[in-house]
Amino acid sequence: MEITIDLRDIGMKFEEDIERYNAVLELNPNDFEAYLNRGGAHIALGNFQQAITDFTQAIDLNPNYASAYHGRGVAHGGRGNLDQAIADYTKAIEIDPNEGSYLQRGQVLARLEQYEAAILDFDAAIRLEPDEEEVAEIYLYRGVAKAEIGDHEDAITDFDTAIDLESYFEEAFFQRGVAKLELGQHESAIRDFDTVIDLEPDYAAVYLQRGVAKSELEQHESAIRDFDIAISLESDYADAYLNRGLVKADLGRYADAIADYDAAIRPNPDYADLYHFRGVAKLHIEQYADAIVDCEIAICLDPDFTEAYLSQGIAKANLGQRESAIADLDTAIDLDPNFAAAYLNRGLIKGEVKLSCDVKQDFEIALKLAEQSGDESLKAELEELLQRWE
Repeated sequence: MEITIDLRDIGMKFEEDIERYNAVLELNPNDFEAYLNRGGAHIALGNFQQAITDFTQAIDLNPNYASAYHGRGVAHGGRGNLDQAIADYTKAIEIDPNEGSYLQRGQVLARLEQYEAAILDFDAAIRLEPDEEEVAEIYLYRGVAKAEIGDHEDAITDFDTAIDLESYFEEAFFQRGVAKLELGQHESAIRDFDTVIDLEPDYAAVYLQRGVAKSELEQHESAIRDFDIAISLESDYADAYLNRGLVKADLGRYADAIADYDAAIRPNPDYADLYHFRGVAKLHIEQYADAIVDCEIAICLDPDFTEAYLSQGIAKANLGQRESAIADLDTAIDLDPNFAAAYLNRGLIKGEVKLSCDVKQDFEIALKLAEQSGDESLKAELEELLQRWE
């Protein structure tokens, strides 16, 4: 027989608890534990401001009880009062160093992107030797914080430990897969994502990440299928549309890519990269005027967007607007003096307007940068151009 849980019944239980504590407090307004427990019930129902009021009353009655500060910290976190949450967890730790308060404070610090400080709190929580299920969660959070500061190898070690402690911990498999993806371990990442899908088949983000890993391995059609599934699970999943568009563009399916970029832009109208990607796709199908519009929007959103100046310059050159194109490439080079593609294209455009001396100089600079970066394809192209120019 299948057992189901009605969340309304759970909510009713907490409401009944609140009514019971109301009655207790009518009889004894100084009942510290009634305020404490009623605050916990309010947290369970998402009534964070009422919880803060109750925990504050409990603290007034008993200022040396760590759980009251901890509970108020949870409520402040629920309200988005993160600095106040940290202050309450800190006071709870001063009174009674406990893994729960270290864990919660670490999570709030991570929300504030103070990852090194969060890691120290997770370290402290682990040293207090919580039970296996809780310690697995702490290793997960510490691994995520380490990944955020680029320490992917150590992050993977933490995710390994979390999985050793809790073998069906799908979030640990997922985060380990993401870390492996960052390290270029694409096949191993896919195996972790496969495990997550076996455990949680409706987890849209894992299909996105597996699709990214497959696209890195040039398994384009399989990647597209993963992005399709992600979108079927979350119809407004902008990152899935974006990545599907990138893969379609790699396959030369530019009209389809543009449709995906359109879908990604709708919920993210201020994301400069999306307009640039769409502009590049339009360049490929010779919609030069429309490509310029997209590049202009990208530059408006991000005035230092060097690649957008390059793409805009190429589009203008194709429309015969060579002087304006050169100005765009000048800007790209001013922003990034090591941008080899900008020198290459500026040289090509200058060649069209017979600026012979400048052409060779641009090609030579681009060649030097290509050699420094190890871009053999660009180097060969530039060597051929210089040969022909001489």
